[in-house]
Amino acid sequence: MNALTLCIRLLQPVLVAQAQSSEENSAIGHSFLPGSALRGALVARYLERHAVKDLAGDARPLFFDGSVRFLNAYPCPDGKRMLPTPLSWFTEKGEPEPIYDLAARNVVMKNPKGVDVPFCRIEYEDGDAASPQVQARARFPDLERQVDVHITLEDQNDRTDENLVYRYDALAEGQVFM
Repeated sequence: MNALTLCIRLLQPVLVAQAQSSEENSAIGHSFLPGSALRGALVARYLERHAVKDLAGDARPLFFDGSVRFLNAYPCPDGKRMLPTPLSWFTEKGEPEPIYDLAARNVVMKNPKGVDVPFCRIEYEDGDAASPQVQARARFPDLERQVDVHITLEDQNDRTDENLVYRYDALAEGQVFM
């Protein structure tokens, strides 16, 4: 398998809304860039640069037959791509460490609480003379969000029920995804 890895720096806030937003007048974006949105952006760029009469026929091998995969872009602070945090990771409630992977071993916990961070990366450190074992530590990103409010006014001078307030929760600009 050949892979083309891209680093994507957000030049402006990005909102790719989740389907299950809780309010009808709000949009809460994913904390990653879905592969389907990346494919859609590339299809749009392809259409700008090529005279295509039948996109499904002309560009099928590039975008639609499954031979090219568009994976989700996850945060990559320090140039290292993070992955979704396993749902099997738990800690004792109120304690950030240690993290136990209940899929790997059976641990009896008094008050288990799932690790509620969307992405992680495991970093390994060599042990020292006192503890020669390799130490593994989970690293979590600091994702930045941008929340904006938009108000629609039917009439600038009339403050009635016809005016609506929309709330957008998007990924903030400047972040890097891979």
